[in-house]
Amino acid sequence: MGNKAIVLGISGNGLGIARSLGRRDIDVITIADTNTSANLCSRYLSEKRYFCGNESELVEYLLRIHGEFDQKPVLFPIRDATVLALAERIEAVRKFYHVVMPDAEVVRRALCKTTFSEMAEEFRLPVPRSTMIKCEQDISRLTSDFKYPVIIKPEYRNDRYIANVAGKAFIADNPPELLEQYSRFSGYQPEAIVQEYIRGTDTDLYFCFQYHTVEGELAASLCGRKIRQYPASCGSTCSCEVVTCPEVEKITTEFFRRIHYSGPGSMEFKRDPRDGRFYLIEPTIGRADWNNAFSEG
Repeated sequence: MGNKAIVLGISGNGLGIARSLGRRDIDVITIADTNTSANLCSRYLSEKRYFCGNESELVEYLLRIHGEFDQKPVLFPIRDATVLALAERIEAVRKFYHVVMPDAEVVRRALCKTTFSEMAEEFRLPVPRSTMIKCEQDISRLTSDFKYPVIIKPEYRNDRYIANVAGKAFIADNPPELLEQYSRFSGYQPEAIVQEYIRGTDTDLYFCFQYHTVEGELAASLCGRKIRQYPASCGSTCSCEVVTCPEVEKITTEFFRRIHYSGPGSMEFKRDPRDGRFYLIEPTIGRADWNNAFSEG
């Protein structure tokens, strides 16, 4: 019997991983925080476990059950919060499971939208102007040369945000609108990033999926472009296509190389229709992000 795969969650992303591995005759276990999702009906899941608890408790659960497996299972986290929790205990986790990701400090800095922007600026990579806010008063302190429209996003989408707020990001054309949009989620997640919004359509959004070995070598790379997303302008991908885009691949590779990255990851870009320049929007760190479903589609 070979190594089992453990998918930590069963969203559409988790289902895509299960299908990709299951078609290759790999036993796939899912540990999910729901027992009602239709995704649990997939024939590619050999075992389903229900776990109710926060991400740190999930990691402790993994450390308790490691003795049930003859060989080290391979972990596939599908949420940023899970990646962060694994990174904090990465040395203990690696004793019993296979998981490829950079050290905890790299994970924290790259997943934090504010420090990600700071790193991109340090590396002289194109990134929209950004600033962090922690309360409504911070919005009133934005300098007059901060250009509207802007897009506002939570620093992290924690469990309370996910349970109570629909949407990942929100666009505002002026300060009153920014206050209104911030109030939609500040009670659940007060830390947020405000970023100058690059105009354009959903088809101006590009991405690059990559995998870097533990030695930091680029092993695989695939670029794509969104066709539509929901909600429009700041939602999740509904349809997309494979494209050849050397500039997007080059910038993605440069960022991951500079942070000594390893494991699966991706980068999202917005192409400015005014000058054709590509701007980094945000990375996906330590996990797949529909990579399997997209590449096999």
